[in-house]
Amino acid sequence: MLQNIRDNSQGIIAKIIIGFIIITFSLFGIESIVALGSSDSAPATVNGNDIEEVEVLRLVEAQKNRFRQQFGDQYDESLFNDGFLRQSALEQLIEQEVAVSQAKELGGYVSTQSIDKAILIAPEFQQDGQFSSDRFRMVLRRSGMTPLGYREILAEQALITQVQLGTGLSDTALPYEMERQLALENEVREFEFVTFNTDELKQGINVETQEVEDYYNANNDRFMTEETVSVSYVVLSKTDINADIDVTEEELAEAYDDYVSQQAEFEERDASHILIEVNDERTAKEAKELAENVAVKAKNGESFADLAKTYSDDIGSKNVGGNLGFNTRGGFVTEFDDALFVMDKGEISAPIETEFGFHVIQLNDIRAPKILSLAEKTDEIKAELKDSQIEALFAEQAEALAAEAFENDSIENLVDNSNLSLKAQTSELFTRQLGEGIAIHEKVRAAAFDEKVLADRELSEVIEISNSEIVVVGLNQHKDPEVKSLAEVEQAIKSQLLADKALTLASEQAETLAANLKAGEAVSADWKTVSVTIDQQSDAPAELATAVFALPKQQGEVATVKVVGGHAVARLVSVTQGILEDSAENSTRISQAKANESFYVYRQWAKANSEIERSGS
Repeated sequence: MLQNIRDNSQGIIAKIIIGFIIITFSLFGIESIVALGSSDSAPATVNGNDIEEVEVLRLVEAQKNRFRQQFGDQYDESLFNDGFLRQSALEQLIEQEVAVSQAKELGGYVSTQSIDKAILIAPEFQQDGQFSSDRFRMVLRRSGMTPLGYREILAEQALITQVQLGTGLSDTALPYEMERQLALENEVREFEFVTFNTDELKQGINVETQEVEDYYNANNDRFMTEETVSVSYVVLSKTDINADIDVTEEELAEAYDDYVSQQAEFEERDASHILIEVNDERTAKEAKELAENVAVKAKNGESFADLAKTYSDDIGSKNVGGNLGFNTRGGFVTEFDDALFVMDKGEISAPIETEFGFHVIQLNDIRAPKILSLAEKTDEIKAELKDSQIEALFAEQAEALAAEAFENDSIENLVDNSNLSLKAQTSELFTRQLGEGIAIHEKVRAAAFDEKVLADRELSEVIEISNSEIVVVGLNQHKDPEVKSLAEVEQAIKSQLLADKALTLASEQAETLAANLKAGEAVSADWKTVSVTIDQQSDAPAELATAVFALPKQQGEVATVKVVGGHAVARLVSVTQGILEDSAENSTRISQAKANESFYVYRQWAKANSEIERSGS
């Protein structure tokens, strides 16, 4: 079989197909091989603007990186659900796009000068208290961003901030609102309270056997076992593929030639540039004319570095003579890249137009990558070729397994009719949420309870459980939920009935005490007294304190409320108004709270009034 693959892979078309399969498999998993030919649309569209899948994946990876930094050696990727992270990332991107598009709709505008200023004062780009171009480029490079892309992100954030400030500044708390809020915050209420604790009341309560039986018979649906299944399954693993794969001299030589060709892509070019922006003070025509004049000056021998300091609008590079350092192809926008990588060393370009303006480029140096000899690369190339052949064979076997699973109606028939040397195995019973062995994998459990397997008795699709293993499952045994025996649940029922009786008794005693207090009768109770403001914690249950502050201010007012562990009764003793400090700090705090609430309402409105389409919805 292996020789057939090698023989059939000599044609150029076959090589392209196999290469595509290997790349797709290595990047996106075996499920993408089985589903080749399908293409997903953008995960979401907001007001006509697509949110691309690559943006979602980039944000998910950023979230994982934050978790890795936070948890260090204790980080376990299996604890973080990829589906949840992806959904969280998608919603975050939707919120961002809604905010940006609505800000533009409202007439938001960000000048290039304000972006330059933000970059200059950002602490992450400063060294010894001063903006550092080298640090600026280093930080962006580590984050996988270009300076131009970073400027675009800053512009979007500035637009959102404009709206936030606008809603905040236009919705300042009025004097009466501040007075009311300060009065509430400074009001002190003294009250007595008593708690009827269910744990204490349980001591004098009995639960009869007949009560347990009656509750069991009336609530059978509460004592059902979970639905369970076990599956028959087969596993296809890379480790089972014959590792005795030889790499021919011809294959080695061809791979080495590919390596030499690929190294050309890593050529680095040291460039400087002068950016002439189109802005409020300069039209596109004027910007181009200025760029042409600067290019002429540079070509006539004037110092490119001095010209950059004088004319360039790129705040990140102008102070270092426009120098951008060494970069490989892809480090800049397409128009810039295309011009830079056809220039000769020392050449100065004519103005190049990009979305950021007009660039005059000087190529300072070219640094070619080091090319290792065939002898130095032989072991590495052989290992890569072997891995590629294993990947190709595994991908082919995965496709074959998917086809065979479709054609057979049971794992036993699949094993008998397959040429893949499969072995049938059987799992223990498991539920939708929990399992052992092969059922520890969520994908396996989901497939086992899917209608296709559970109801139609068909075999599942190919399921990828790791980078090196795939499985197909079929139903072995299915157990419907059934009522547990009384013996199994008797103690739980007793505990429940005891808790219910204790809570009812606590409620009755609390209501009786409250009624007697309201009637003006003398009562005897184990009172505790507290004196608190609305935000203070005390010995009184939080639910009771909230109820007390909802009472009228008259002495003797009574509140009763269910609390953790029972019921409680409070009697208001006094209400004292604290000193109202009409300070600038309080004014700012209360106004900011109102502004935050207004911005939240605006965001909800903006989302409700945006056209949001999610893929598949």
